[in-house]
Amino acid sequence: HILSIQKNWYQFEQQPIDSEAQPVGVRIEDRYYVREDWLSRLESPSKEAGKQVQVIGRGKQYFLLDSQLGADKKPVFTPGTPDQNGRMHYKVISQDR
Repeated sequence: HILSIQKNWYQFEQQPIDSEAQPVGVRIEDRYYVREDWLSRLESPSKEAGKQVQVIGRGKQYFLLDSQLGADKKPVFTPGTPDQNGRMHYKVISQDR
């Protein structure tokens, strides 16, 4: 469901697995992302090993931010250069609303 992308997400350095040794979450580049409501399924690494990140929708595009933006801030996007997979990277800064 498209709205689930806007829930809280956590970034992990190693592949999270559940109690049945099944992968949990998604891999993007060299990191793994687990939605908050999936954290209870983690066997390893521990939930505390995750760093909270944020997904922001803008039109039909979604952006993964390395940290939380804050309710009183708005994102400002500056295009960067594409990586070797063709994914465009953006610099996102926050400004007061």
